[in-house]
Amino acid sequence: MGSSFGIKLISVDRSLASTVQETRKVFPISRGGMFGVKGDGRARRIYSDSPYEESKRFFQSIIGAKVMPRMSLEELPNGKILSRSDVVLSDGSRVVWRSTTRDGTPAVSIKNKDQKLTELTEYHNIHFEKRN
Repeated sequence: MGSSFGIKLISVDRSLASTVQETRKVFPISRGGMFGVKGDGRARRIYSDSPYEESKRFFQSIIGAKVMPRMSLEELPNGKILSRSDVVLSDGSRVVWRSTTRDGTPAVSIKNKDQKLTELTEYHNIHFEKRN
């Protein structure tokens, strides 16, 4: 079992609806209301030459931040350290950036609380993978 080094929620004074329009200029949204392309299972994929940096760039854009917010550290059962940043937007939407996942890729999860004001589905998880 892993141990937490203090996962902290960060509140941001921006709504998801206010950040989606800028984010979609760089990261297009599908007709189904999701970023990235279909991947295995429910996860979406964004391919990049630098997945770690691209995941942070996406995260900063979707929360409307100019710099990466403070991160929490968590020790995973396999002994690796997971960096994460957990942000709650003013509309109650939640966005989480994780430095690594089970498949070894960084990921961003979005829980959209106001689907009427955005084109996004209620929830999706995006993994950032190395482009072939």
